[in-house]
Amino acid sequence: MTDLDLDLLVELVPGAEPQVVAAGGRPRDFRRVSSVLRGQEKALVERLIREVEADGRPAVRTADTGVTYLAAPVSGPDHGVPAVQIVAGTDLADTTRAAPCAVGHWEMFPDSAPRLHVTPEFLDLAGVPAVERDRAVYGPLDFFQRVARIADLVRLWEDLLTAGPGYRSSGSVIVRRTDGAVGVLLYAQRYLRTDSGPRVRVILQDATATADRADLGFELLDATVSMAITETAEMFGAVVESRWPAPCVLQWLTGYPKWAGHGVSTGQTPGLHPDDIARIPGLLTELAAHGIVRSTMRTRSRSLTGGWVHSRFAGRMIDPAVSGTLGLVLVHPEPIGIEDEAGNVLVEGG
Repeated sequence: MTDLDLDLLVELVPGAEPQVVAAGGRPRDFRRVSSVLRGQEKALVERLIREVEADGRPAVRTADTGVTYLAAPVSGPDHGVPAVQIVAGTDLADTTRAAPCAVGHWEMFPDSAPRLHVTPEFLDLAGVPAVERDRAVYGPLDFFQRVARIADLVRLWEDLLTAGPGYRSSGSVIVRRTDGAVGVLLYAQRYLRTDSGPRVRVILQDATATADRADLGFELLDATVSMAITETAEMFGAVVESRWPAPCVLQWLTGYPKWAGHGVSTGQTPGLHPDDIARIPGLLTELAAHGIVRSTMRTRSRSLTGGWVHSRFAGRMIDPAVSGTLGLVLVHPEPIGIEDEAGNVLVEGG
């Protein structure tokens, strides 16, 4: 637990009372401020929230008890203020130790993967490295690549795609950032109707400082063992969403295959050969019918200008009781051939 006298993350909901979504480094299930605080402290905090909501700037008050209260806006990608962080300490310096927070929102589409609109602070919490921060809008891989446990990934993903009016959810998720560091993020999600269409707003708070490192290690044992087995077998594995004509990679289980090129990982260029993209509906049909499919695929090569690497792969559905559209793809790392843009074979494979 934090040693601050008070540490709250409060969601601002249009037309409704502010909701406490985190307190003391733990999720709180959308509780009213009046159910968390009492008396003069409640009145002071509610006043600070109103001030920040009105002008979008931090506000500070010192109570008669000598405790300093700081209310800081948490800005979203649309530059609005969807959340306020409240911290209190015995002096103003204490309030600078507030946990980092951020807001993003998913733009929802009926026939393709959602797009993620974020702030730099959101990318910081997710652990997205500077080399991949080359866009204004991101995709599912940019966030779910860092979710450490597949069970969390599937739960969050299914919630996202089925969210509708009235949906809200909060909890915590363990993340493994690109540099290998493990952290804990608290989240609060809410479905919103906007002038631009449906959105799922996500508020994040870094709760790593309050987590027990040994407990995190135990929580990640299955994921760590699976990663070690796959890497030892020299395979690349991916969790793939297959409900749309073009598959959507949610996570590379063993890290992103560097031979596929950075442009693929950030969504700037198609990662698959156009002819192989055209084969995907048939492969998905085979996968749905038999539960497994084996084939080859050409992926873009960074080492060759416009070249393609041929690789073997096998796909299978995960537990149908969990999801009818999520599958696992295993890619053999040894290329079985390389061709240039014109289709001339440069390297014969085995």
